[in-house]
Amino acid sequence: MGRAAALLGGLRHIAAEAALPIRLVEIGASAGLNLRADYFCVPGDAGRFGDPSSPVILTGGWQGEPPPAAEVTIVARTGGDLRPLDPASPDGRLTLTAYVWPDQAGRLARLRGALDIAARVPADLRQESATATLARTALAAGSWTVLWHSVFRQYLDPAQRAELAQGVERLAAGATPAGRFAHLSLEQIRTGGCPVTLTTWPGGRQRVLGTAPAHGTPVTWGAAP
Repeated sequence: MGRAAALLGGLRHIAAEAALPIRLVEIGASAGLNLRADYFCVPGDAGRFGDPSSPVILTGGWQGEPPPAAEVTIVARTGGDLRPLDPASPDGRLTLTAYVWPDQAGRLARLRGALDIAARVPADLRQESATATLARTALAAGSWTVLWHSVFRQYLDPAQRAELAQGVERLAAGATPAGRFAHLSLEQIRTGGCPVTLTTWPGGRQRVLGTAPAHGTPVTWGAAP
């Protein structure tokens, strides 16, 4: 869930560019917990996101130059994974909890909070490849369609990376001022670290918003990789 800190700051940059509701699409979504990231809270001096009474508090999640204080409204949540887990099912909750070491009390508390959020906030999570997720994704008038992935590209072979690029190009080609598209990612690079990269269309403006470690926090906004 730490990578949600990068997602939330990126969504603020997107909303600041055009104040439209967001349709969030995640590839490599695992259990889809971050599809509900707008219900999390990032406190601190480098801006704050969300309700401080949230059961998921990403303490120390942001540092550096704060993201824009733009309102983020997510109206649709969908994603895909080759082996998704259902966070609302007993088996899914048990499996996810088993990934946390017993002495990691803070991480376990955040996970339980995220599972509680997932039980009441629906998301359309499907068992499918990234190519299939992109193929069923379409832009919609009056909204942003935001494609998000984190520490995902390293698991793709060259052919799959090419398919991902083609899917992004297809969506980008259809973007208009009324139906916008954004590609937001947190991916490792050879020199170390993970830049938070955002490209928006129409226009194809690309920028690095900041950097983060692979687990997601802290995100240092305004820092170059």
